[in-house]
Amino acid sequence: MQNPDKPEPSGMPFSLAVFGGLGVIPFAVGAVLANIPDAAQTGHWLIIGYGAVILSFLGGIQWGVGLKATPRAWLPYYVAIFISLTGWAAMLLPPLWGITLLASGFVCAYIYDAISVGVFDLPGWFLGLRSLLTVSVLSCLALAALPLIP
Repeated sequence: MQNPDKPEPSGMPFSLAVFGGLGVIPFAVGAVLANIPDAAQTGHWLIIGYGAVILSFLGGIQWGVGLKATPRAWLPYYVAIFISLTGWAAMLLPPLWGITLLASGFVCAYIYDAISVGVFDLPGWFLGLRSLLTVSVLSCLALAALPLIP
């Protein structure tokens, strides 16, 4: 059995890959439910609510980046709040607009994370994990949006 904290050849700790994958499950459940007529409202509520939580989590990562930055950088804090508020705003919108705003938030967070890897000396495996998770989340959001498109 593999040690969950032993780095993989890519350098990514196995446990983080597992936890990241588990975090996609609520997105997948929401996307499936959103396509079942009797459960669509629940599916949209689930995927938008969970998406807002995860965007706040991504904002928290940037808050941590700001704390570690030398000299202190203000941009990670700004981005952290912007990402979190994007998720909150998505919960206030009708489902199609909320899902669209979430997708935009995930894309913007990914772009900023891609820049942050070099600027703030984040681990190289971080962007690989974020790439995989972002594509998974965006796929789920697109699937959940399908029944809402007129």
